[in-house]
Amino acid sequence: MVLDVVGLTGSSGVLGKHIKAVLKSKGLKVIENNRDGKHDENAWNLTEWCTDDNFREFFPNVKAIVHAGAIVPKDISVEPSVLFLANTHACLNLGLWALSNDIPLIYISGGISYLDPHAMDIHEEAELGWSGLGGCYGLSKLLGEDNLRRLRQRGLKLSIVRASSIYGAGMSATKVIRKYIESAVNNAEIKLFPPVESTIDLIHAYDVSSAVYEILKNKKWTDFNVASGDMISFHSLATSCVELFGGGKVLVAEGGERAECVKATFNLNFDKARAELNWGPKVSLRQGLKMVYKSIYLPYELQR
Repeated sequence: MVLDVVGLTGSSGVLGKHIKAVLKSKGLKVIENNRDGKHDENAWNLTEWCTDDNFREFFPNVKAIVHAGAIVPKDISVEPSVLFLANTHACLNLGLWALSNDIPLIYISGGISYLDPHAMDIHEEAELGWSGLGGCYGLSKLLGEDNLRRLRQRGLKLSIVRASSIYGAGMSATKVIRKYIESAVNNAEIKLFPPVESTIDLIHAYDVSSAVYEILKNKKWTDFNVASGDMISFHSLATSCVELFGGGKVLVAEGGERAECVKATFNLNFDKARAELNWGPKVSLRQGLKMVYKSIYLPYELQR
């Protein structure tokens, strides 16, 4: 069976828009769904428990589901009860429906689900757990994943994608990458505060979306790390923005860089995705920053 009709939750989010663009570029039909109802008057509010009939309305004739929908606290606080309903109970709700209808499900999780997200060379078999990173959001994503893994034991065809830190077009203006880009474009100062040499793996949403497509194409129902493979410091990120966009300057606040405060985050090993999916990251940081600035979802559109 060709998985050519795909239901997508969170279709109006940063990652959702990229997944939609990639899947459509590959000829797949995408049935969008998001809690805001921007594309469907019957859109699923993730905090509400749905019946089988509801899901059949939301996702008619789908061959697979990609669950990218979640509540991510941004500029305003979110009540923990709402956060856990949307990010945890919704996984169980959707997973039960997918299991009962033999529909494969891809869940977008993250390196935040590993007990030690600051470890080096993190494999899929590394211990899962709540490190405290991300507060209640991090815990809600871990518990959502746990619900689905328990359903996998009952026969759910499930692939869990644990991505490093995702960035892409449509990011909130409050995000660090957007702030750095805007400062560079407007020839303003980018002021950094120690520890400025802490590193993180940044992966473009296009590359995560490409991994989703490869999972669907190859029908691989297992767990995959996806990452760029490049750990970048905040100082290097700011400097890259200044060099790429030709303006601004980087200033480091005084205070000293204590070695014990410098950490690496989401150093994920993606050998498994490379071996089983023939997947690898394609978007360089330089390309990715340009795509954010120009609001582009597919890298070849940069050439237009």
